[in-house]
This record gives sequence, structure tokens and C-alpha cells, in this order.
Amino acid sequence: MSILIQGLSKITIVSPFGYRTREGKREFHPGIDIRVVDEKYTVMGVLAQEDVKIIERETSKRWGHALHAKPINKNALGIDGFTYWHIVSPHKVGDIVKKGESLGTPESGYVSLHLHFETLTGADCVHPVPYLRALGADVEYKKSQG
Repeated sequence: MSILIQGLSKITIVSPFGYRTREGKREFHPGIDIRVVDEKYTVMGVLAQEDVKIIERETSKRWGHALHAKPINKNALGIDGFTYWHIVSPHKVGDIVKKGESLGTPESGYVSLHLHFETLTGADCVHPVPYLRALGADVEYKKSQG
């Protein structure tokens, strides 16, 4: 069972952390984009990967909705913040979401359907994969088509 996407056994990364070219421009992608549908294209919910406190909700006309959260307890890699983009959530600022509970549902309409997930140390975005693997997640990168 995935620790981040309900019902999926693996975390499948469809766009990696780091520099990439998008729409002809080189840009830094500060998180990872994760597949949120199963093999039947059923949209799966987003789960809290550890106990978190919601510290901010954000809405962008271009990117949709986001949740910003902090871990309740210190974690092994020193991650002290999380951002989840493209998610519709019932949670309010100040809510505590326990590990394995629903953070919300992925949304489409702003971008293709996926979860954008960031891990932060202070104000810096750091690569999320070592953190997810430290939690025991099975992480794979989507193979390119063609």
C-alpha cells in the first residue's frame, strides 16, 4: 500500500525533481509529480504520509489548490514542511491529519491530473524521494513512451 496515494502499491513519479524543459523553457521543478489514478483510471485520494498540521491553504488561477503542512514530530531526514498541489481538501488551517488519513482528492482542470508533492527544509525545497524511501515507500519513475 502506498503511503501517499490511497490504494496504489507504488508511488509512480511522472515528472521528477530538478531542472526540466517545459513549453520550451528550462525551469526548476521543486517537487515531484505523482500518478494518482489506478490501472482503470480511477482517481485515488491523497493520504497523509505522517501526522501533519495544516498551516496554509492556497489557490492559484493557474495551478489550482494547495495544502501546506508541517510534521507534528521530527522526522529522520529533517523535513519540516510539505506542499501538496492540485488537491481539493476539506481541511482547514490548524487541522491535524493523522498518518494514513485523507488529505483530499486530486483535481484536474488546471493541469493534467497528478499530485505535485514538495518536501522542505526551512525555506528550501529538497528532493522528496529520499524522504519517501526512508518511510518505506516503493518509488518508481514512469517509463517514457516510445
